[in-house]
Amino acid sequence: METFIIKSSRLKANMTCPPYHPAGVAVFLTDGYTKFTMPDGKTKDQRGQPGETRWAAAEKHLPENVGDKPVELVLVELKSKPAKTK
Repeated sequence: METFIIKSSRLKANMTCPPYHPAGVAVFLTDGYTKFTMPDGKTKDQRGQPGETRWAAAEKHLPENVGDKPVELVLVELKSKPAKTK
């Protein structure tokens, strides 16, 4: 399976990320407090600490850093197509 790796630094009120993310794992590099707004308007709050990992199911959401400092994390997203073998 192929992966896509993103290192993200979300500054306060950064709401520019794409609304859909495939399934993946997030690894927090710093403390963080993020709010996710779902397509139906409901919200989910998430707090993370350095070294903490989280599984994230594929979903549409709009992330917003609601903490008082940047949130840095590495997001490893799973691609939907399997890798080609040689």
